[in-house]
Amino acid sequence: MEIVNGIVQDASIGGIPLVSKIVSPKGTHNVRTLKPLSTSNGNPYYIVVHNTGNSASSADARAHYSWLQGVENNDFSYVSVHFFVDEDEVVQTCPVTEITYHAGDGSTGKGNSQGLSIEICENHNYPQAEENAIQVIRAFMDHYGIPIDRVQPHRYFAPNKKLCPHLILKSESAWQTNWASFQQRIQGADVAPDDDTQSPAKSVDEIAQEVIAGKWGNGSERRERLTAAGYDYSTVQARVNEIMGGGSASATPSKTVDEVAQEVIAGKWGNGSERKDRLTAAGYDYSTIQARVNELMGGSSGGSSSNSIAVGDTVRITCNTYSTGQSIPSWVKSQTHKVSQIKGDKALLGYPDGIASWVPLSGIVRA
Repeated sequence: MEIVNGIVQDASIGGIPLVSKIVSPKGTHNVRTLKPLSTSNGNPYYIVVHNTGNSASSADARAHYSWLQGVENNDFSYVSVHFFVDEDEVVQTCPVTEITYHAGDGSTGKGNSQGLSIEICENHNYPQAEENAIQVIRAFMDHYGIPIDRVQPHRYFAPNKKLCPHLILKSESAWQTNWASFQQRIQGADVAPDDDTQSPAKSVDEIAQEVIAGKWGNGSERRERLTAAGYDYSTVQARVNEIMGGGSASATPSKTVDEVAQEVIAGKWGNGSERKDRLTAAGYDYSTIQARVNELMGGSSGGSSSNSIAVGDTVRITCNTYSTGQSIPSWVKSQTHKVSQIKGDKALLGYPDGIASWVPLSGIVRA
């Protein structure tokens, strides 16, 4: 591998096509730190692995470069990464000899100041993206002589013990075992990904009762956790609906559309896919409720959002989850974003120069 001034010159890394999209320094340099790694030879000592936490279909490696450049241009926050890997390619965004802010351990923490940071995209074919990341990790291990015990997850360095990469580390109790399995795969062992080895241990009725008790979360979180544990989400959700009194179709609505719309506006039904699942399970027509919410908030039933938000508007985020159901970081909510596209009851914010994520229309307001 040929590296000049921290930038890989090859057409691929570990056989994965490489695209060089180095963020241009601007403003406070909160992405491009321009600070050399604090290692004796200036080369990475650790490899630090992350998941992007963004499952929007457009959130591939190149989109994340655009997001980072937008962060640098607008001084959003102190965050940076050396490489993003998706199912097709690896994109370099910062020189490997430069400190990046990714591990949450400050400018002098070992993760940030001595680590080579790799983010695995989760927007489409995640298993392939993960396999590509393994090839990239191996290539850098060989190039820099980094042993497997210095290939670590974000959680290893983070003071808050963030469960990242969350698609590799399955739980607080099992994360070390999960990571050991991932390290074995990096070393070439024939170890299947953890989520492919799960077998259901309980009946559909038992799991449905746990779902009703709130033990499996809501929305996309529930779907992901049930699937990872080996359960068929649709079957379990159908049984939940039956137990809740609505049969496989849904429960019987007990309130008017206006009453429920007011509750939605008050935040009582959540956001994004969580809201849709809960309204449907309770027997309400999600599209009808959301259209009424839009009308009450000053939009229209045709899909424009509260305050008649349109493409090109600058907005702030008021909800707590993306349309995927994943949590929105506080630093994202503290910034303004451009509306790039509106589709149904959600808006795509920031593409290609921002967060590039779908957010419920009811969860944004004009800035």
